[in-house]
Parts: sequence; C-alpha cells; structure tokens
Amino acid sequence: MKTVREIIRLFSLELSVRKIALSCNISISTVSFYVNRFKSSGTTYDEFALLTDEEIKSRLFLKLPKEPKKVMPDMNYHRIPASFRLAGVLMLLRQEQSSVLFVKLD
Repeated sequence: MKTVREIIRLFSLELSVRKIALSCNISISTVSFYVNRFKSSGTTYDEFALLTDEEIKSRLFLKLPKEPKKVMPDMNYHRIPASFRLAGVLMLLRQEQSSVLFVKLD
C-alpha cells in the first residue's frame, strides 16, 4: 500500500505518469491503473492521505455486482435429425435457441 500512496502523492504533485513509474520503479501501465482508479474515486489527495489502508482498498477497488450467468437449457439431441448433427449446425441451432429464449418482453 506504500507504493499506492506514493503514486497518488506524486500524481498530486503533477508529475507525469512516466516520471512516477521511474521513481517508484514500476511499469507505466501500473501507475496509469492506480491514477485512473484514484481519479474515478472522486477523492482529493488531502482526503486520500488521511485514509487507512482498508479504506483505500475499498475506494480504489469497488466491487461491482456481477451479472448472473445465462444458463442454457439442454437440447434434446435425440429429436434432431441426423443431417443437422454436422459440425457447426448444432452450434447454430443453440445460438438461435438462446436468442429466442432471452428476448426481452415489455
């Protein structure tokens, strides 16, 4: 967490991402990641400096709710004619079936 605090401190001093990466001996993409998280948190540096490590984690790494996985019903393969059992045809049938199943009704 010391590195994250240092990245945000240097960013608040208006150093470039490249200079921050060199001074902290980490990659530019890592610095960009933390800087973007800090910007999106809406916290000023003065507020950020007073936070505990747990509060920093909760502000920088908000957990978004995950979308539930779509469960596909099993197809009855015994009812499918032999000509449809070719490679790729069953995949197309499943795609058509899934598009019909998940149509939003108003």
